[in-house]
Amino acid sequence: FSYSGYVRTHLSVNLQDSPELVPRRDGQFISLGSRIDEVDFEEAGGQGEFSMIRHTLKLDGLLDLGFAQVAGVVRLVKETHTDYERRLQTGATSMPLRVIDGTAGNGGIIGALGLGSMDAITAVAPLLYAAADGDQPPPTLMGIAGALDAAGGPRGSAVLAGCDFGLCGGRRFFDEYDDQELRELFVQFDIGPYAHFRLGRQQVVWGETDFFRAMDIIHGYDLRWRLFLELENEELRKPLILANVSFDIPQIDGALQMIYRPGWDAGDDIGNALPLSGGRWAPSSLRGFDALALSPYNYHHNSGDENTANYGVRLAGVTKQVNWSLNYYRNQSADPVVSRNPRIGGTAGIGEFEGEIGDGTRIFGEENEFGDYERLGQPAETVFPMVDTFGATFNAYIGGFWDLVLRGEVAYIPNQPYNAGKNTWIDLATFFLGYDDGDNDGTDDIPAGNMTIPAVPDSVSFGGDNPVLYDTPDRPDCWLCVYFPGMREIKEKPTLKIMLGFDKNVETTRPDRGLLGFFHTQRPAAWLFQVFDTYIANYDEDDELLELPSFGAVRREHTIYVTNALLLNYNYDTINPGVAFAFDAGNFDSFVLPFVDLVYGNNWRVRAEANLFFARHTKEQLGDATDRDTRLLGSLANHDQATVRVTYQF
Repeated sequence: FSYSGYVRTHLSVNLQDSPELVPRRDGQFISLGSRIDEVDFEEAGGQGEFSMIRHTLKLDGLLDLGFAQVAGVVRLVKETHTDYERRLQTGATSMPLRVIDGTAGNGGIIGALGLGSMDAITAVAPLLYAAADGDQPPPTLMGIAGALDAAGGPRGSAVLAGCDFGLCGGRRFFDEYDDQELRELFVQFDIGPYAHFRLGRQQVVWGETDFFRAMDIIHGYDLRWRLFLELENEELRKPLILANVSFDIPQIDGALQMIYRPGWDAGDDIGNALPLSGGRWAPSSLRGFDALALSPYNYHHNSGDENTANYGVRLAGVTKQVNWSLNYYRNQSADPVVSRNPRIGGTAGIGEFEGEIGDGTRIFGEENEFGDYERLGQPAETVFPMVDTFGATFNAYIGGFWDLVLRGEVAYIPNQPYNAGKNTWIDLATFFLGYDDGDNDGTDDIPAGNMTIPAVPDSVSFGGDNPVLYDTPDRPDCWLCVYFPGMREIKEKPTLKIMLGFDKNVETTRPDRGLLGFFHTQRPAAWLFQVFDTYIANYDEDDELLELPSFGAVRREHTIYVTNALLLNYNYDTINPGVAFAFDAGNFDSFVLPFVDLVYGNNWRVRAEANLFFARHTKEQLGDATDRDTRLLGSLANHDQATVRVTYQF
């Protein structure tokens, strides 16, 4: 029996303020979860505060029985909750929403309640406790509107409590950071000289890339606590219960590998875990918002059930010193899509909706309680449809003048799903009142006069045929709309992912080599270069395929990223600085990661790095319907951090 492992601490500090936490005196933003009289308008944004204090214990064990080996990996993670994260957490569990109050019919839902009309409001549930003497937020829409007025907000403004419109129950993203996990447990053995078996919970790696992935498709990644920035992919990859069988083929100096997942894993082991509940690595404007309260995960959806078996095959070999592989795999898509409630615009186009549809029998009872009425329904659900991936990889050494290792990947997905619609809005008022865009005759089963609000004297009657989904580039004429891009029918498109890169040793040991000689390392530096292209076949700009959920930027036919990394070494490889750089070739948003790795004896390892994002296109306000430019790197605006990782390995 042998074992190894490490004890590790991550520390990170914000280098910028988070717009989600920056208070504004005009009533549009007030520090999440704070009392008005306690808000520090100068020091509320988080710059200089700890964003991560994370402690990890990892143990690897191997029991050699001679005829077989049993291996296991256990990881225990506990985070210390920082003040900065607590403020974000308050927002995420309180459901802030930026909504538009329209002028349709009776002047919008706010007009219906006798509060006048507004152009834009920001909804923050726990509200600033100003009108309730700091104890609890006022219980009704009217009381909360009065609270904002009392707090000095613009006359007629309102702040909607999540509970008023059935949006209570935002999740605690803190719970996503802590981890007590048996990450791997498998048995491996051989039958004869050519057949190799590994059965159990494990990781299987296909592919040749860093940062962005084409063929590393068997597992999803946990991107909630560190996004894609952790050095070792195995720390982010989510292990699965697999049968992994390979047969050596000496004639091609390779092997045939077959993978089968029987579907015994938990739902959250499937696909990429994105920071959708808020937190330090949620996209800009969403760090204090729980999107999953509006669109929770459904791991049992008929388009991609966690219990559905996955399977694939990989043939690898060597031909004329070129290492190659051919691959096929069928599994749930790593990146989820948002499937709308059929009452919002009709069916989503990807299987049957399985969440709470709701009928909105009445939203307010005599005592403003929901207990005696039907569930109001959820606007959407987040699902992982099944996809097929056909791929190939190669790497080869090219000598002579080039002196480098060339590598590449190609992955073709004939049925990649995408959310669509850059100009879609949901009218929360008509949705929670029970209106239905999906009725066959195009009308709503709501008689005029049936939807008065008993708690509000002389309130208007809701009735007739009113839409829930709007798809318009202009501000919709609705009752209470939230900008919710991506609510058209889901589109499936053939998609090709291509990576081409090289690894090259660069002469940096001689001072007379010009700029490279400036580094004067003890051995040549390593230069890693990669180009990624995601190509959508049958591309039609009018489809309005979205790049990110909750953002209005339309995908391009070609999405190209370029990455570079330079790795240096000093003092017999005990001081190893470097820098990584990547940019979006379509809009030149970029990031730079300077770092240094320090080695102390056999046990201590220290890594210090800065994560610097240069986003030329981003949005800072949740629900900003004017945004059409925020893409992946733009969504990381105002996320700059300094990080130190200290590891004791044994």
